[in-house]
Amino acid sequence: MDDFLTTHPCDNLSLAQLTALAQKGNSEAQYVLGRLYNDEQTDDGEEDKLSFYWLQQAAEQGHREAQYCLGLKYKDAPADIQDNLQAIFWLEKAAQQGHVLSFNVLGWICEGKTGMEPDHAQAVAWYRKGAEQGHSYSQNNLGTMYKAGRGVEQNNALALYWYKQAALQGHCLGQMNLADIYRDGRGTAKNPRLAHLWYLKSAQQGKAYAQFQVGCAYYEGDGTRQDYQQALYWFHQAATQGNSNACVNLGRMYKLGHGTECDDEEALAWFHRAAEADNVTGWCNLGYMYRDGRGTEQDLQQALYWFRKVQPTGQWNVDEEIRKLEAQLTL
Repeated sequence: MDDFLTTHPCDNLSLAQLTALAQKGNSEAQYVLGRLYNDEQTDDGEEDKLSFYWLQQAAEQGHREAQYCLGLKYKDAPADIQDNLQAIFWLEKAAQQGHVLSFNVLGWICEGKTGMEPDHAQAVAWYRKGAEQGHSYSQNNLGTMYKAGRGVEQNNALALYWYKQAALQGHCLGQMNLADIYRDGRGTAKNPRLAHLWYLKSAQQGKAYAQFQVGCAYYEGDGTRQDYQQALYWFHQAATQGNSNACVNLGRMYKLGHGTECDDEEALAWFHRAAEADNVTGWCNLGYMYRDGRGTEQDLQQALYWFRKVQPTGQWNVDEEIRKLEAQLTL
């Protein structure tokens, strides 16, 4: 049977051929069937039941990938059948066979990410197993545990070390977290140039927060040359992914004509997008735009509305603006 699979890889077999092999106890065919049914979900849930069944058959025969996939299915299942203990059981089986991805998922579960009571020390132990085998996700997560001091003594130098290991493998969160370390000078001297370099690498992989930080660096000339057009570009990239701080900064750039022509209507639109995301600075800027009639007709009631939303947050001092507007509107 194994010779047949070597000659005829499971991926090239028909469903009927796979089923016949699986029914004869071939663990690889059982695993492939489980994956196939997992990828073809329907509303009645029959494919999901078959996926569970065949993955379980393979997992019980010691198939490492099936054990991992079965653990994931128990972790990610709907609430009525989700089972963290079964997830841990099968993921540990895979981990005992050296399945590196299992280490990271076990760490994730032990952190309490799936509803279990957190065991941060155990999470660190699992992340470390993956990190020491070069798994970039585990390296990044271990770095975060050191940075936060969860399950291990807080250590910025080790946070930097593990973030860097992940970043060097191209892990976009590792790159972003490493950039934060260099920006803030945690575990090392502040280094705006290196912060910008790593934010840029993460931004190029599409991380909105990193794109925002790259925009800030170009706008301020912090760690790189000042370049308003580059700042505008990166703020656009982040804003279109919903980063509300990038929306605010775009609004300011259009209002001031930095890197583009002055365009109050465009500025107003970006401030509105930030405001819709409950960005307090967006609210504040809308207050000024409506107060001054920029990008729209002057509307003191709207200005007062936005300033009143800002006031209880304490983020910006708008007391004087509110007092003046209330006085004007009572005349």
